[in-house]
Amino acid sequence: MVDVRTDAHAEVLTAWVATAGDDEMIVTVGQDGSGRRVRLDIGERLDLAWRGNEPGLLLGMPTELLEVTKTDDEEPAWRLRPLAPPSRLQRRDAVRAALSLPVVVRAGSAEASGRTVDVSEAGLRCAFPVSMSAADVAHQAAKGAPLDLRVDLGPQAITASARFVRERRQSTAVIDLSMAFVDLPERTGDLIRARVFRALREERVRSLR
Repeated sequence: MVDVRTDAHAEVLTAWVATAGDDEMIVTVGQDGSGRRVRLDIGERLDLAWRGNEPGLLLGMPTELLEVTKTDDEEPAWRLRPLAPPSRLQRRDAVRAALSLPVVVRAGSAEASGRTVDVSEAGLRCAFPVSMSAADVAHQAAKGAPLDLRVDLGPQAITASARFVRERRQSTAVIDLSMAFVDLPERTGDLIRARVFRALREERVRSLR
């Protein structure tokens, strides 16, 4: 699966690669958050992003739309011409969604339960009610302690390792921690991505009501 960004749509689209070569590639026609295929003009630039073979590796490549065609399975598709070789993307470029999911964070012997605020394949931001355990987790994390996470994506839970990024104290009642995933397994990344895009589709449906 690849993310597709284009100037014609503010929303990130999703597509699947059918074939890929040095000079051109075929991907299924991009779908928006509601699952609807979008129409683009021939010659439009499409910026693709996908997970690499190494844990945490995100790659990107600019392409040009040459033709609307079909895959071998007769699915509507785009024929694209690469405009540059694939290059590494910053993890902050990963698609992010606002999600409130149960999360447990462990740092050493300290453990705290809270809710996510937003989630992406790169990491997540979480809010914890102020408590001794939450303060201990935040303190240990800021000192560089490895973090172990358990996030309930609904219906499936994942476990992952992470590192501390920053702490925010937006109120006296909540500790807000941002964390980046470390050596995220591909399968876990796929589950997170699927949950993120599900949230984006649901938000899209709500906005149309």
